[in-house]
Amino acid sequence: MDNVLIDTSEMDKFAKKLALLPKQALPNAVRNCLNSAAFNMKTKTLPESGEKNFENRTKNFFKANSTFNKATGFNMDTMHSIVGMSSDRLKDKSTNYAVKDLEQQEHGGNINKKSFIPMKQARTGKSNSRVVASKNRMNVINEKNITSLNRGSSKNRKQQFIRAVIYAKSHQDGLVLGHRTRSGGRTLFRVDEVSQNIKSKKLRLKLTPIYNVQKGRKISVTATHFVEEASNKTKKMIPLFFKEASEFQFKKHLKI
Repeated sequence: MDNVLIDTSEMDKFAKKLALLPKQALPNAVRNCLNSAAFNMKTKTLPESGEKNFENRTKNFFKANSTFNKATGFNMDTMHSIVGMSSDRLKDKSTNYAVKDLEQQEHGGNINKKSFIPMKQARTGKSNSRVVASKNRMNVINEKNITSLNRGSSKNRKQQFIRAVIYAKSHQDGLVLGHRTRSGGRTLFRVDEVSQNIKSKKLRLKLTPIYNVQKGRKISVTATHFVEEASNKTKKMIPLFFKEASEFQFKKHLKI
């Protein structure tokens, strides 16, 4: 995406007039302009760009998890404001990569360590457009308590899986990792029910697939440039922000 060029001629005129006021007037106007731009990007253009470029499963995700640092001081050579995404407000910073992965999604590249990918059955309403249900989130799941298929001797894969399911339901957190598929991945199931028909003696297993598991997996993502898009939209408004900041200084010092 090309950088946006803005017409600074009107800003130059305001700056020359501000220079005739007390020495703090110009840096005050510049600082307020920078902070208005940062606030605009954080609250408006960044959320809009995020909504446009991503399937947003959490309402107000970009607004809630973005932050900005205000410009401070009076040195216009070093004065700056910063807008960015932050994981500080995420419930589980160690396992929730929603913010961390955005860097790869901005520029393109690989997202590493995506061993566990949630399936739609793990999400609320069993919909890919919804968030993962609280009981199925990785910060709740203890990987040490996932039952594997190597418990005891079994004649075949089916019997091996059934034994693991029964054990998981009665001894562990009710989680069992299925056999490896042709694609190399495995399915992590939550065991909802294990019962037996009194007459037929047949077992009834009720399972919910919640994660596709493949250790050390990398996922390639296409660049969205959503932050750059938001930044360019805000840049177009900088002349307006500087005009407003300048007019405030004129009224303050000239008592207009």
